[in-house]
Amino acid sequence: REKAVFVAVRSRMAEDLAEVEEAVKGKRQELMELEGVLKGAMDMFFARNAAVLDQVEERVDKLANGYARVAQLIARSMDTAILHKEAGLDALCRRAAAQVEQRDRAEQELKRLEEKRRQEEKELEVLRTVFKAKRMEMVRMEASTPNDAAPHDAHV
Repeated sequence: REKAVFVAVRSRMAEDLAEVEEAVKGKRQELMELEGVLKGAMDMFFARNAAVLDQVEERVDKLANGYARVAQLIARSMDTAILHKEAGLDALCRRAAAQVEQRDRAEQELKRLEEKRRQEEKELEVLRTVFKAKRMEMVRMEASTPNDAAPHDAHV
């Protein structure tokens, strides 16, 4: 009897074990299918993310190129502005130098004219002195010859 119970229990355990093994097999199959679905989903997710990342990278590259071009334009504009300022400053310096030169020439001309005026004044003073001396001499001559002056006046 114990042997029959043991065989029955063992047979029952073997059936239970077979059922459990069958259930485990089914669950493994479900898990494998689920794993395949998850793998496919993950692959699709990573493929989408890779495409999105590629688009982001492409946009970043375009933006970087755009910013580089903008930076170049700004640098050129600044260089142009600096060149214009330098040219304006050079022109002002040349105008200032020309004005200084013109002022120097005008000062020299004024000095020359002043010197000429002084010379003319000296010559005028000499002429006045000479004429005054001649007048005095003529007056003296007339005073020293009163008789000669009368007939001479008659002829005039």
